Amino acid sequence: NLPFRESYFPDAFGLLFVYALPLFSGYLSTRIVRPLARNNVLYYVNFSLFAGVLYLLPYIVFDSYLSAGWLIGSLALYNCMIFTCFFLIGSIPNWSRQELDGVELSKATAAASATIDTNLYKRDFIIAGILGASILLLNLIPFFYSHYLVGADVYYHAALTKSIVSGHSLFGNPFFLEERNYYYSVVYHLLALLSGFESANVEFVWFLVVPVSSLIFMFFFYLFAKRLLGSGSAAFFAALFIGTLNQILWTDPSIRNVSYAFMMVFFFAFQSYLLDKTRKKLAVAGAFFLLTIVSHPEIALHVIGIMCAYYLISKFLPKLTSLTRHKIRENADHGWMNATFLENRNALPVLVGLFLLFSGSNILSTVENYPITQILVFNEWPLSVWNPIGISSFVVFMFIPMGFMYVIRNKSPQNLFLLSISALLLTSVFLFSHIWIIYHRYFTETAYIGLSIVAMFAIKDVMRSYGFREKAYFQAVLLTFVIISLMPKLYFIYVSAKNTDVNLTAMSEDLRLIKDNTPADAVILFNPRDSLSRYVPFYAERYIVQGTDKITKEQQWQVLSFCNGPFSTTCSMRYALANRFFNDPSENNLKTIQAMYQADYLLLNRGTGEDLTVGREGLNIEEIARDSSYVLYIINS
Repeated sequence: NLPFRESYFPDAFGLLFVYALPLFSGYLSTRIVRPLARNNVLYYVNFSLFAGVLYLLPYIVFDSYLSAGWLIGSLALYNCMIFTCFFLIGSIPNWSRQELDGVELSKATAAASATIDTNLYKRDFIIAGILGASILLLNLIPFFYSHYLVGADVYYHAALTKSIVSGHSLFGNPFFLEERNYYYSVVYHLLALLSGFESANVEFVWFLVVPVSSLIFMFFFYLFAKRLLGSGSAAFFAALFIGTLNQILWTDPSIRNVSYAFMMVFFFAFQSYLLDKTRKKLAVAGAFFLLTIVSHPEIALHVIGIMCAYYLISKFLPKLTSLTRHKIRENADHGWMNATFLENRNALPVLVGLFLLFSGSNILSTVENYPITQILVFNEWPLSVWNPIGISSFVVFMFIPMGFMYVIRNKSPQNLFLLSISALLLTSVFLFSHIWIIYHRYFTETAYIGLSIVAMFAIKDVMRSYGFREKAYFQAVLLTFVIISLMPKLYFIYVSAKNTDVNLTAMSEDLRLIKDNTPADAVILFNPRDSLSRYVPFYAERYIVQGTDKITKEQQWQVLSFCNGPFSTTCSMRYALANRFFNDPSENNLKTIQAMYQADYLLLNRGTGEDLTVGREGLNIEEIARDSSYVLYIINS
């Protein structure tokens, strides 16, 4: 879900402008301008940030950044972040090519690398608990501001949970009577068990899915990061960077949230095994590995891929670096000019702060000047600004190359496991292909769990060289980045919750009309574009006929968001038949739908005049109930 759609199936211009241009610029610029100190990696980070600021200036000078519309401004900002990161990657060949063991890290870091304290103390569990409780409270916003579940996909998952509570099979589809369910997960049974197999409790359980899952994830992530980094403050910032991810801070409750919690416990347990090699901890890791696999099919691919990567990396990386280290020669001096201000370590927070200023002004102007409903229908913006490589994670991506050098240089088993998690980022190659069957942006989000820690190795090294005031200033900049990411996202959650409460309160009479006047397992036919279709299976506990995978930006918050993937063909056919009936409400079209999908009832919207239109056609239907908005008919055989 990147703003630059040409990045999905790139044309020549898309490849050249978005990717080739910054790579070439980074390589050429750092060939011309040289650092005074050889192998000064921080210099290249500053250079890339400076190049990104220069790249952003034309958008500001020509006023298109702020005045051409919020989407254009956001794309400009996002493209500048992309440019900066790829500029840094392009400069990598010009880094002084010494042995990997000679890559510049401070002497303090080099000395500390062999003596990182992997023990966990009482204060670590307290900090982990505070972080977990904080993310739990933020994720309770929907619970406090809506009497109804807030989200899109949640209504499929919650309806399936309620179906299991009512005694139906996991293989049954909660929306379509004769279809099957493709989302097999042990989570549904666990949540049914937690509900006490009471239908009334299912909604409350689903309200708590994201808060509790995020608490578990954040608690174990902090402990996992602390043992890797050996620093509580570094682990704390890594946790803050992770906190804005979709799976951690609410967007739409899903079984994926629970699976992420299982996966994080597996990471921690497997790390524990790598540190002391006890069978008990291996057994715990194995148990949560299996729980992750049976809880969500896509996250199962993630953990299986990570373990395969760990086997390959631990087996071949030490041999590979051993073979190549003596073949790498120090690069000759290059460049005919220098920029001494980029050597100054204070340049880093200043340049990062400039990006913070640009991004913050763009976000604030967007939230102030455009209704949230207009922003939501363009989902690239919230996904790009609040996720990799969004505002808070921008700093992480700038330090990843330095962090990788550190991790590769110190090839402990847990560092190799960290590399294995980060290796999922390589699946982004699917962005350049048509292989969408197994690729999703969540591969990158899972990789980000490792990447945030990798980057913190480098950020920790930079901060170690600062004095107290400089360190406080830099940490304040990092914290502000996180806050800038959090505030609009929390506003997004708040507005979504309030709007859901208003909309579903208005629909409650219509949902009662269906539930009170139809038997269990009834199948309801109504307009396929009616937003009521999302909520009928859960709140009225009845099946529906129609669905669609033709989700436009304007519809995606109204129709059946699950109606894609394995459901695409079925939903397309259902949509076509229902749409044909409402365009031509003939007896023949109605009989076709009744025969194919066992439709028992017809619901017509009085406000649009559907009941009058159908009445003139002389259909074999009989009115049985009505409310202020709808008329409910039984379809006679």
